[in-house]
Amino acid sequence: MSLTELAATVLRDGSTLSIRLGLTGLSEMESDLDRLLASSDFPDLDIIYRLLGSTDDDGSIQRHFFGYRDGQLVAFLKYDASKAVPYISSLGYVFTSDDARRLGIAQGMCQTAIDDFARQGGRASFLSGDEGASNVYSQVGFAQLNGHIMRCVVDGDDESFDAFYFAGRSTAAIRDLTWADWAMAAVLYGQPTDIHIRDYGIQLYSGPGQKAERFQSVVPQLMRMQEMEHGCVKVVEDSLGHLIGIATLQKQENDIALVDLLVHPTAQDVAPSLLNEIVRTAERLGCITIIAKIAKVDCDKIKQCQAAGAVVVSESVESTGLNRCEPVAKMQFTL
Repeated sequence: MSLTELAATVLRDGSTLSIRLGLTGLSEMESDLDRLLASSDFPDLDIIYRLLGSTDDDGSIQRHFFGYRDGQLVAFLKYDASKAVPYISSLGYVFTSDDARRLGIAQGMCQTAIDDFARQGGRASFLSGDEGASNVYSQVGFAQLNGHIMRCVVDGDDESFDAFYFAGRSTAAIRDLTWADWAMAAVLYGQPTDIHIRDYGIQLYSGPGQKAERFQSVVPQLMRMQEMEHGCVKVVEDSLGHLIGIATLQKQENDIALVDLLVHPTAQDVAPSLLNEIVRTAERLGCITIIAKIAKVDCDKIKQCQAAGAVVVSESVESTGLNRCEPVAKMQFTL
């Protein structure tokens, strides 16, 4: 196997970083990555190895970038896109060896990846950046979007991109979530709203004034749940293949299913159909009771559940993290 040389940059200590590109099916790199990532506590390392060893049969585009200094692998990152919507990517898993930090490696790696993405016709890339890393990402064009979520719009016109992606087109399909949807899920979960995101099914909370945490963990968590048959995830796409809504189902104890959804305001009318599809799936999984926990301030979501046949059966107060609690309506769907 050979990697394609993409760029070389001089680091702050005068050494040279050689940045090389690899496509899918790179399981041969696992031993090198093991050494690089040995001290990392990143929660989704297994996903890197899964993707490195996979092919692109799932409809995804994967591009992996390896940084070498003095012949040794010292850095790694990747970006993912969908063959259906190749102009949107999710950049992530940015690693630099502990003994090669503060030399400008991460910035050089990210800049090379963004330049490569632009050459492929890329339009917008998303990532999760904590406060320590956000300065590096901002230097290559990323700007804060929603808490830790950052976005780089290649032509710099964020407003035009949002208007294009969420244009209120006709719905094309409701289908299962796939690995190829990774970047588009980032677009949807990265949308800043007054209420932000509450998904009690996958324990993802982000209320007003709270920062959205790593969205990179959302898709692996959902796909693991789906592949292990603990639940399923349905998405709705518009006529251009953009994800505009997502519904989650997580099977609980005693054959109870917990469902939730996130639908962009331009696609509110598809929410009942999306919920009806997820309820039918719950029945096929043998679930007897199907529940949604909806924050009471999410009035539109409560109405969407009611339109899909759900009724409020109780109310409670739920924690949304960071010592915050909020009133929640427990809604039950009729089978």
